[in-house]
Amino acid sequence: MAGHFACIGIPASSAEEMNRALGPLMEAAAWADLPKGGRMGLWRDGAGVLVSFHMDRQGSIQCCTPGFDGDQRQRVRPTGIHKDHECPYCDMLHVEVLGDGDAMVYPLALQVVDIGATRDRIPMKSPVTMKIAAFAEEIAVWADDAAYGASQAKEPKFSSESLIPSGLFGPAPHPHAMLTGHVVAASMKRHEAPFIHMAVRTFGGTYDVLAPVDLLPKPPAAGSVIQGSFWMVGRVVDGLQAAPPLKKKRFGLF
Repeated sequence: MAGHFACIGIPASSAEEMNRALGPLMEAAAWADLPKGGRMGLWRDGAGVLVSFHMDRQGSIQCCTPGFDGDQRQRVRPTGIHKDHECPYCDMLHVEVLGDGDAMVYPLALQVVDIGATRDRIPMKSPVTMKIAAFAEEIAVWADDAAYGASQAKEPKFSSESLIPSGLFGPAPHPHAMLTGHVVAASMKRHEAPFIHMAVRTFGGTYDVLAPVDLLPKPPAAGSVIQGSFWMVGRVVDGLQAAPPLKKKRFGLF
């Protein structure tokens, strides 16, 4: 989705613009063979921008996923993988975000930026550490709690630090959440285009939150309250199991 790439400063309003922007990144990515065949390329820059490319056994790009390598970390318990019928690299990871004593705070459905390389290494039912980024699709900002509280005249009313796993409602799960929280820090970063990066404290932890400047023209001040609908994407950074051996390539007729 073009809007998700705009959240990390990659212009992609058309297929032509996306190809122009992503082509150099694909060439510069760090590529590795995948356990079940195919390859995955991972590109990142100093601003935290992260993009993965998944290639099938025939060398065709099947999926390209934006992500963000921020400072915030969440302790979660993976509970299962939901298959995507069109693309195996868009399978979702179901997790429980954990609090004190590893008690579940809430469940989440997540896109996993490097799922081709880590799918078989993510331990189910065991705690791991993830970096999870929230990519804004809709967002609103209030200067402080008083301004936010005044906006809550109608039901339902949401706490100034709340997270609703909206992607788990309905017949088919999707990696989205409605997040309300306090801005801890915010800055404008840039790849090809500028974008806003925030650390936002909400119920269950502090998340890296990204927004394009057409949704959020400038970084909110610390202490501001933000609320919106977010696409949730992450990767496991601690707790992966050992990598399975790569399949041997066969040559000749047998």
